[in-house]
Order: sequence, then structure tokens, then C-alpha cells
Amino acid sequence: MLRVLLFHLLMSLPPSKYTEESVADREARMHSVANAVADASEALSTGKRRVWPGSERDLALVLTTIAWHESGFDADVHAGQCKPFQCDAVKNRAGDVVRFRAASLWQIHANAFVPQRMWQTLAGTDEDSTRRAALVAGRIASVSRNMCAYQHRGGDWLTMTFAAYGTGGACFKESAKLRAATFRRFERKLTEIKAQLATEGAA
Repeated sequence: MLRVLLFHLLMSLPPSKYTEESVADREARMHSVANAVADASEALSTGKRRVWPGSERDLALVLTTIAWHESGFDADVHAGQCKPFQCDAVKNRAGDVVRFRAASLWQIHANAFVPQRMWQTLAGTDEDSTRRAALVAGRIASVSRNMCAYQHRGGDWLTMTFAAYGTGGACFKESAKLRAATFRRFERKLTEIKAQLATEGAA
């Protein structure tokens, strides 16, 4: 059920203004994203390998919120075909792009937690790349939440999770409040979608 709700949530968002995409292509891609987010959220919040301390639904909404703010679910960013102003581009003195530092809808960087070889597999609209990226993003979000919960007991886990994800470790950042507000908006929208689908199913 969660993946169905996520798909409808994703399709309710405005399409990226930077990359043209047909409705059919966008629907197919959002199905893939919804499945990837749902699978990653289930894998990281349940079972013996659980690393996310909250609910599966909360992690799914965290991942959706991060992707929305990081990439706007742009098709070219998803594919790894970033424009010069996307994906944390590194430019030379002439202004030409030398490389991109961020990959996938979740704009993940290569670092000690995400080795270069793994990082190179995250960009791509195919299901495998999308699933890998969602899982890695979910792990980073989980580490961020757990780290900040340990360092700042009693703090707002949601804002701190977004702050640590965006900064690579700092649990406080003013812009994280905007992401927390987006999470709450998506949370309400998901509830609305669930009620609407239930009404349509009963009709």
C-alpha cells in the first residue's frame, strides 16, 4: 500500500521545469522511484538489520522530502546527465564543468561512507540504480538520525536528520526547518491520498 501512496504523492508534485518529460515517461519513472523508496524504507526499518529507529512510513517520507529538495525529481539529474548548475558541479577557471560531485535524486557524494566505486553506480533511471541510490540515501538518513539523537537527546529528530544529511554531520542548520515543513506537508498529503483511494475503492 505504501508504494501506491508514494506514487500518487510523487505524481501530485509539479514536474521539473528544467527537463521536459512526457506524462507517460514520468509516470513510469515515478513508479520506479516509489518502489525504490518503499523497498529501502522497509529494508532499513524492519528485521535484524534495522538501522532506522522510526517507522517505515516516516523513512519513506524523509527520503521523498530529501529528493524533492535536492533534485526536484528531475529526470536528467536522475539519469546522471546533469546541467552545469546541478549536481554540485565543479568548474574550471573558464567556467566549464570538470565533474559533478553529487549523484542520483538524493544528491549523494562519494566519501568514506559511500566509496567511489559504489557512488558511480547510483546515477541512472533504471530500477537497479534507483534502488541502490534510495538504499544508500536511507542509510545516510538513518546514520544522521541516530548520530544526532545520541548527541542531542530530546531534540527534534526530524530537523536534525535533515540537517545532518545535508551537511554531512552537523545536526543544526536553519534550512533544515524548511525540509521538516515539507515532510509535514507530504505527511498530510499522504493521509489525504489514502482517504481518497479508500473512497474510490468503496464507490
